Amino acid sequence: MKRAAILLLALAAAIGAAAIDDTMTGSMDERFRTLQVTARGDIFAVPYVTLGTPEQLTVAFDHLADDREYLRYRVVRCDADWRPSVLAESEYLDGFNESAIERYDYSRGTTTHYVHYELDFPNDDIRPTLSGNYLIQVYREDDPDTVLVQARVMVSEQSAPIAIEATTRTDVDYNAAHQQLAVKVDTERASVADPFNDLTVSTGQGTIAYEIFKDLPDVDVILVPVGGGGLAAGVSTLAKLLNPSVKVIGVEPSGAASMKASLEAGRVVTLDQVTTIADGVAVKTPGDQVFPYIQRNLDGIITIDDGELVDAFLDVMEKHKMVVENAGLLTIAALKHLDCRDCNVVSVLSGGNMDVITISSLVQHGLINRGRIFTFSVQLPDRPGELLRIAGLVAGLNGNIIKLDHNQFVNINRQAGVELKVTMEAFGLSHKAEIMDALRQAAGALFHWKLLVLLLILAASALIQRPFCRYLCPLGAFYALFNRFSFYQMHLDSEKCTDCGACERVCPMAVPVTLNISSPECIRCGQCRGVCPSGAVSSGFSRTGQTGKQKT
Repeated sequence: MKRAAILLLALAAAIGAAAIDDTMTGSMDERFRTLQVTARGDIFAVPYVTLGTPEQLTVAFDHLADDREYLRYRVVRCDADWRPSVLAESEYLDGFNESAIERYDYSRGTTTHYVHYELDFPNDDIRPTLSGNYLIQVYREDDPDTVLVQARVMVSEQSAPIAIEATTRTDVDYNAAHQQLAVKVDTERASVADPFNDLTVSTGQGTIAYEIFKDLPDVDVILVPVGGGGLAAGVSTLAKLLNPSVKVIGVEPSGAASMKASLEAGRVVTLDQVTTIADGVAVKTPGDQVFPYIQRNLDGIITIDDGELVDAFLDVMEKHKMVVENAGLLTIAALKHLDCRDCNVVSVLSGGNMDVITISSLVQHGLINRGRIFTFSVQLPDRPGELLRIAGLVAGLNGNIIKLDHNQFVNINRQAGVELKVTMEAFGLSHKAEIMDALRQAAGALFHWKLLVLLLILAASALIQRPFCRYLCPLGAFYALFNRFSFYQMHLDSEKCTDCGACERVCPMAVPVTLNISSPECIRCGQCRGVCPSGAVSSGFSRTGQTGKQKT
């Protein structure tokens, strides 16, 4: 039985090969030779003409004979496999289907006599109206069933012009052994159908369900990515035919959930915008041809956020060593949204079209989401040993520092502290939290020590009525705090004031020239007192919280 099946397959292959050989370009009679098909004056060019243009192909051959024979030719349209099509001649030709070959010439000065024949296609008698593959067959006038010479030619239509350009890649090693072509297809005048809305394509994609049941007959749930709906329609339709009890659930990105919105509305709807990293399913409008099959066979829709796709990509790449594009990862991210136990679940992973830059970005964001890479910033005193103290604290908790940025210019006054940015690796979110808690505790102890020093400075300033804190703070923030609690005030003697404007030029808070030094904007830094040439500005404590005279 198995041998019979093998013989039948071999016979079918032989018949198919013979059918193809019967349509090859060449001579079927040994006395007809030197067949040439010339396109645009070049015998080596691809034998095609463009529909609706004056282009012509020339078919030429020689007949080893002393005298001319009455030869004719016909045109047969074929399909993509060069088998005669089922179309009637009137559907693809304008004019006649056959014509006589009237251009011929006798050989001269040759030891072997022959007659040279030529014909042009298309011509006034035979004009194709459809693009496609054509056979030009030559036969004797009195024996049309015997083909003497035949040639394969093609008729194209400029509905989608193609431009090809040789380009290079940035990878020098790759360029040494490969050539890269950039192909541009202009579809402006062509009618391009969306593949997800083509029932033939959807039917072909539905064979995935057959493969699933072949490998796992007792499958309970099938998860399918959904964009336009073609894949989901094909898989769900065939799955329900094979096992009506199986559940087929579609998965969409939450930023492009056009199918979910359409199912809820009971009709195909168009979203205003789509925003998702899963560009393979970023569809505003689902396919109207496949939508009825989705309504009938899909058991539900799960929506996934982009952050979940990042985590799913890291899981699949790290644990399964697979590169799957974001659209195909939807079904992996949807697994944690399923409410089922002891079920056989199949996730359809569709597509791996990702460039290296995108892969790198997803890996980095995935590590950040999992707490395995993070960055923290801390302010340190600018003195030796502080960087070593942070490094020792991190090392003691098994953290791995991968980058350091020590910035001494974060503050105008370097004595106030420097900034340290640290990028490091951890084992996960819990390990990251442990490291950050230790850093906060260390920073809290340092803060308590600084607060004690500040209180001592304030106490000394109040005791001797001199604000030392202004020499420590570049903007007078501590000074303002000191002023709030000690009523330290600036005083103006309007009789001594000469309106020179020196105080206005040095004031860090841009208090107006009126020197309304009792306003909340004044931080009592004492800069105006230091530059006043007439000594009109003075400072001191006012237990009542009131200033001296004001200039009006």
